[in-house]
Amino acid sequence: VPSITDWLMVIITFIYVVATCAICFFNWRSANVAQKQIEENQKQYEDEKKYRVLPWFHVSISKFEINESSHPNPGEVIYVYMCSTDASIHSPLYCMEFCVRNIGQGPATRFKYDWICPDGADSFPVFFANQSLMPGEDFSKTVFAKFSISDLTSNKSNYGIILTEAKMKFTFYDIYNREYSQIIAVHFKINEKEHTIEAEIEAGMPKTVDRK
Repeated sequence: VPSITDWLMVIITFIYVVATCAICFFNWRSANVAQKQIEENQKQYEDEKKYRVLPWFHVSISKFEINESSHPNPGEVIYVYMCSTDASIHSPLYCMEFCVRNIGQGPATRFKYDWICPDGADSFPVFFANQSLMPGEDFSKTVFAKFSISDLTSNKSNYGIILTEAKMKFTFYDIYNREYSQIIAVHFKINEKEHTIEAEIEAGMPKTVDRK
């Protein structure tokens, strides 16, 4: 028959086993928390490192007026048609001068851009391709835009105002060879009654291009 001492030993052993299991469980949980914290710190460090060298582009329109020259240099211009050429309303040829500046903290390598136009128009060829732009560096590009807007356009309001846009798509790399894209929307407000056209720029944020 087990004595009281034997029962005490069994109880003590049981308590010891339970305590050991509890210690192992809390150590395991602490290790998981520590691992997650390390991963979060590593991600934060990578993000900070990325933003320290992230190129970022600002675009402004330095000139927007009716073209006075009848012979624009084709090496410096592209033509932006806002919709089909059979439209019933045709504007004069407008001259737009864009200034593109790298306002980020890092250089952009292999920079290129092209145009994306609405109404099913084709994208334009890539211009200023495979260039590098240091922080604070900029370049200017002259663009000639022909606005052809149909009477039946869905973007036309009751007040004779037509809203449309074209987009520039920038593609570039940072110094760690990460690829980015940035969309620049050029919004046009066309007033048929007053025969005026206004342009505004809306720049999106650079986004990482996932090649997987």
